[in-house]
Amino acid sequence: MRNYSDMPLICSISRDDEEFMVSSVGDNPYFWKQIPVLRDVFHGRFEKHNIETLDGKTLKNPWMFDMHLALPVCKALKEIDDRFVIPEWVKDIDYSKDKDFKRFRAAVDLDIVKSEWKGDYQRQGVLKGLSQNRLAWFYEMGLGKTFVMQTTLNHLVKWGRVRKYVIVCPPEGVINVAAECIKFNSFGLTWDDIYIVDTAHRNPFDHPDKKVFIMTYRNLVMLHDDAYKASKKKKSSKIVRKNYIPWEKLGDNLCLILDESQCFSPETIVDTPYKKPIYI
Repeated sequence: MRNYSDMPLICSISRDDEEFMVSSVGDNPYFWKQIPVLRDVFHGRFEKHNIETLDGKTLKNPWMFDMHLALPVCKALKEIDDRFVIPEWVKDIDYSKDKDFKRFRAAVDLDIVKSEWKGDYQRQGVLKGLSQNRLAWFYEMGLGKTFVMQTTLNHLVKWGRVRKYVIVCPPEGVINVAAECIKFNSFGLTWDDIYIVDTAHRNPFDHPDKKVFIMTYRNLVMLHDDAYKASKKKKSSKIVRKNYIPWEKLGDNLCLILDESQCFSPETIVDTPYKKPIYI
């Protein structure tokens, strides 16, 4: 016998129209028992605060999923509880039936895969990259994570979801990452399209025509120090949590890739406008 008397789940559209939210109605132990299943299958994430939705609702501590997964998530909820009613708006945005939204579906386009798969794990990695706004690939060295990353970006660039990307990596990886991005790209990327940040080239924002910006973690801190000094007319005497780097000068639809991200503190990119950070 289930230990609840009301529908256990409520769904709504988030404020940015790209995420789908699931939240418990009241204090519902059954919901909290079942939601980890959805989290693991559909790569959901938990928000530790309330969210105001476009339709005026306020959801308490919701779980967030990419919008194109709304229908599969709702079908899973229906299987968990047959009293759950799939909202009509979810049926209306079924991307699998709407050709205008085909580009948001998690399907690999083999025409823009520029090498052979080393294993099915690479194909699954690309599918993961196409279905999530934030993700991490923690492959061991030599397993082809740059190929997976660039193949994912080939799709996102083709679909118009990413126009430019910033890669932050250790010093020893800068040239190799650039070369592999060129090798595996499907949209004509060349060395002329890449800006490598260093102490002698520290203003990528004067080159918005470039498509890829590569820097070390130390260079990223350098850019932030320069931007802070330009804004405040002085150097910082303490740790600065707010972002001062003018990423908006590079345009919209930026993607951030953090190579060897276990070396990197996520707080450094708080308040940056990245839609899709990728940790590899």
